[in-house]
Amino acid sequence: MKSTSILTLVIQSIPKDNRGGYGKTETQKENIPINWIHTDSSGNYSEKISRAKAMEMKNAYGMKYIASITSNHILGKAIDMTITWIKDIKIKDKAGKEYILTPNNGAKCKELHDIGATYGVYKLLKDDPHWSFNGK
Repeated sequence: MKSTSILTLVIQSIPKDNRGGYGKTETQKENIPINWIHTDSSGNYSEKISRAKAMEMKNAYGMKYIASITSNHILGKAIDMTITWIKDIKIKDKAGKEYILTPNNGAKCKELHDIGATYGVYKLLKDDPHWSFNGK
């Protein structure tokens, strides 16, 4: 099998088969145009090449973190968004307590993170745009 896809996800995202390995049939996902399997010049599956191709994709798209087919984004429980404001804003937490936030970047604003948490939306601190239902 030759590698022809432009997009490759990292091998850690691929479900393992029942032997704990990455079996070809387990990684061929329907309706996902991603080449999960990369082979060596003899046509044999190569984890080393697959991982290298995944890193190429990650670097080419400027991704800070590896892609995953089991992420909170896929489940519809996370969003990447950049939040900034240039004037003071008034915002209420779920209990109705009002806060005044000075101009800031939402990725770095602890008050905004705390307010979001009252609504069940949590900031993943190590990934600037990432917010989710569990902070992961």
